[in-house]
Amino acid sequence: MGGILSAIGTGIATGSTETTPSAGYQSIEDIASAPIAEDENQEGNLVAPVPSNLSKIILTDSKEGHLKACLDNLGSAAFPISKAEVGMLDWNRRVPNEMKNQFDFVIGCDCAYYFPAVNPLARTVAYSLKSSPYDRKNNEQIIRGHFLHIGPQHRESIGDLKRKLGKGYRMNARMKDIVMERTDLIPLIIDSVDDVESQMKEEVEGEAGGYVEYQNVETTKYSALLGYHSEDYDGFNGDYFFPAETGKEGSYGDSAQELDFGTEAM
Repeated sequence: MGGILSAIGTGIATGSTETTPSAGYQSIEDIASAPIAEDENQEGNLVAPVPSNLSKIILTDSKEGHLKACLDNLGSAAFPISKAEVGMLDWNRRVPNEMKNQFDFVIGCDCAYYFPAVNPLARTVAYSLKSSPYDRKNNEQIIRGHFLHIGPQHRESIGDLKRKLGKGYRMNARMKDIVMERTDLIPLIIDSVDDVESQMKEEVEGEAGGYVEYQNVETTKYSALLGYHSEDYDGFNGDYFFPAETGKEGSYGDSAQELDFGTEAM
């Protein structure tokens, strides 16, 4: 769900029209209420907007049942067929050669939910994410591959994942807090339809009044882990470059940058 909605949300935010008919989507709610599109070119069906520069999104899991759910979610979201793929991936196995140094963006949603998942997840990310070489001409690092993992703030294993990426795979990793707030509103009791229309008119004209009442706010905190490769990694010699693979992890310092991003409320 996180992968699908991240692509759709970006498409909406950037005003993508590549896969959207002229009517277009204005929100996630539009997608939920639209008929499912079996063919992105089928006339009369809205297709979820995605970023114009999106080549393909690949949803992975190691269990067939979960992959079936991925397919169902793609259909429910009216995701353009040519822009999506579902594939089997087991973190505990060696990363296939065709996946190495291939991905611009890897996103995980609460994948590091317990400690044993940290090591194989870090290894999979390190090998599959594109390298970020140093451009000596412009004197700057070119970030070609980004990793983003989001999970509940109480997951201590997210911190373990950050340390593993830094010490085991020499990646630059950073943490950021995200606070999600939900405001609950309840409707006021209205005596008549005339009262409803009157209050709606007051809302539109900006006058005092209204027909909903504040009840409470629920706050949930998440941790966002962002990472990218060291400028020294060439994308091909991980077996010789990554301390976790060479047995030198214990002697390598933590390269993860301890930067304070503050807290972002959404």
